[in-house]
Amino acid sequence: MKRLLYILLVVVLNVVFPIAVPSASAATTEAHTVVIGSGISGLAAASHLTALLPSSSKIIVLESTDRVGGRLHTLQDHFTHPTDGTPIPVDLGGAWIHGTENNPLTELATTTISPPLTHLTTNYDNSAYFDAGALLSSSAVDAIYADFEEVLSIVEQQQDSDTELPLSSVWDAAYADLSFTDAQQRYTNYQAVNEIELSAAASISSLSHWWWNSDSAFGGPDWLFPGGYNQITNYLATDLQIVNSDPVVSIDRSSSTTVVVTTASGESYSASNVIVTLPLGVLQKGGVAFTPPLPADIQSAIADLQMGVLDKNVLQFPSNFWDSDPSEKKDFFYNIGVGSSREELAPYLENLNFDKYVPGSNLLCVFDSGDTAIANSELDEATRVDAVMDKIRIIWPDAPDPTNYKLTSWWNNENSYGSYSYLATGSSPDSRKAFTQGVDGKLFFAGEHSCVDMASTAHGAYMSGLDAADRVAGVLKAARCMSGAGAKFGAGLLGGAVLAVTSWVLAS
Repeated sequence: MKRLLYILLVVVLNVVFPIAVPSASAATTEAHTVVIGSGISGLAAASHLTALLPSSSKIIVLESTDRVGGRLHTLQDHFTHPTDGTPIPVDLGGAWIHGTENNPLTELATTTISPPLTHLTTNYDNSAYFDAGALLSSSAVDAIYADFEEVLSIVEQQQDSDTELPLSSVWDAAYADLSFTDAQQRYTNYQAVNEIELSAAASISSLSHWWWNSDSAFGGPDWLFPGGYNQITNYLATDLQIVNSDPVVSIDRSSSTTVVVTTASGESYSASNVIVTLPLGVLQKGGVAFTPPLPADIQSAIADLQMGVLDKNVLQFPSNFWDSDPSEKKDFFYNIGVGSSREELAPYLENLNFDKYVPGSNLLCVFDSGDTAIANSELDEATRVDAVMDKIRIIWPDAPDPTNYKLTSWWNNENSYGSYSYLATGSSPDSRKAFTQGVDGKLFFAGEHSCVDMASTAHGAYMSGLDAADRVAGVLKAARCMSGAGAKFGAGLLGGAVLAVTSWVLAS
């Protein structure tokens, strides 16, 4: 009788409180390595690891979006050629290989990929400078650069000071030391935006005066790909097992031997190793739960490093109205505009003449960075286009309205929350170095923010992925991304942050 009552009780309880039976989708997928993110660092890690490990080793790439490439995003068919309607690929993120000498992306684009990718060299000297709509003479431009170099020299002398300051404090103090006139300060403010803020994707008030130029750089010219940067990321993705449109929500390394990764759809993946290539901005938002919590040095690095913003406003017009001589097209137009402070001069200052690279495309790409980009990204698109056109019409008053446009807003992109990282006051190259150590021998990090020497670039992101794969495979090699972390002085102005804009302009 008691046994019958027990059975009845079990039946009743199971009706009222049904026992959860795991569905087929809840089964855990096992792998040797799970790579989180299919930006160029994640693709580099997965493809390199595939070459290093036995063919039986399963490597799975988890991606939150419906494409690969991360912050390397080629828009394939939004713009078309006015004459024949053929698509014009346009990169919304990274666009250049910056510094082609000894750059691993150079070999990838010209030797590994067959046929080699078509590339064009950017000539930064082939630029026109306008002040309040008037074309500046070459001597006037030379004077601006000379004043800029004087300020820069004083600023660099202050890098051995014992107290870290915002770069803007040291910069502005140099004006007084040099007894600059208001006009000289205005032009040097413009040049600070042009050479530093646009490249760092951050205002100089946010940059560390110790570390803002601590990165190294490859030599050689810069290459732009008319066919788009995704030619490289698509090649790297070939034959990889990639799960798209399923963001990771948790990473659990509680087990002594494996790491369990869970996605938004409820899928679970158990792996001996996990490589996290999430952008710094995503890590800062805390949308991925780490169990147990990450070590203190990595948590500090996530908090101390900051994400910059470099947005593109790509406009297509009925015709090219900006090149006075169509046979000698400029690479860039610099629009100093109206005002004297950096904040007044910053918006929409740099214009890439895309029509030079794709003749007849009638495309201009107008850059916006730092605090102004963050503020402008909150505007609706029509208002942003009007603001860009107001700036353009300072130079060309009769410029027509664009026939088509595409605006980026990387600060609001939930898959990046910014363009690329920078060394803010309170951070240092050691902040980046924290990501290179690995956790418990099974959790690794990669991404531009973890490349100590060449952060904020596509090649830095790529090399960090190769380094992470080497660590997983146990290959003892010198890290590509870390030759001299901890030294206060880096490669100097032209060797570091000021050139990051040309590889963005980026990728995780």
